[in-house]
Amino acid sequence: MAFENLLGKGDNFKYLTTLDDVIASRGGNPITVEGKVIGAIGASGGTGSQDNVVSQAGASSLTATTGSASSQ
Repeated sequence: MAFENLLGKGDNFKYLTTLDDVIASRGGNPITVEGKVIGAIGASGGTGSQDNVVSQAGASSLTATTGSASSQ
């Protein structure tokens, strides 16, 4: 939802839709450790909202396992 949130902030972020190899859609969330993005997790197959819930749950399970990763 990071891209979706930025796109909702106005015209200054419209360039995000022109980035090569980037799809701005729900269901993908960054994984961070100590404030740094180290990867991402995504899900698809349901609605955008459902996919987002699933990918956030996956990121949260990494937090529970490692004690340091988190989703934003």
